[in-house]
Parts: sequence; C-alpha cells; structure tokens
Amino acid sequence: ADLSSANLNSTYLLNANLNSTNLSGANLEIADLLSANISDANLSNANLRGADFSNSQNLTLEQVTKAKLCQTVLPSNIQIDPDRDCEELGIKLS
Repeated sequence: ADLSSANLNSTYLLNANLNSTNLSGANLEIADLLSANISDANLSNANLRGADFSNSQNLTLEQVTKAKLCQTVLPSNIQIDPDRDCEELGIKLS
C-alpha cells in the first residue's frame, strides 16, 4: 500500500499488517501501532511523535533511523533515542 504523506494522526492500527507499506513522510503522530507488522515498511521522514510501537513485529533500527522520533515508544530491541528529533519537530521537553 502507498500511504506516503498520509495523515494517520491518532489512528488505531493495533495488529495492522503494514508489511511493505510506503509510509514515507506520513504523519503517524500519536498513532497506536501496538503489535503491528511493520516488516519492510518505508518510514523515511515519517513523523513518529508519540507513536506507540510496543511489541510491533519486524521493526528494525534501520527503519527507525530514517524516521522523526519524539516521545516515540519503541520495542525494547530497538536501541535509539526516542526523543532525538523533538527540537526539529518543535517540541520542547522539560
């Protein structure tokens, strides 16, 4: 599926199959992707602010590295700063 630049703000994608989905530039702010299959999904420049990827399936560090992160909930196997892009997204953390 091609969901590039889609506004998926606050969407509930629990257990969604997003295998090979193009999510480049998509707004996934505060989206619930709990247990979603993210295998081979393109997350380049996707806004993942506040998105919940808890227990998501097949999410890789390579995918996350290409996305914008701020207060993003990542699976325990992904070791990256979940707040690294807050300033770029205009979010001030206290």
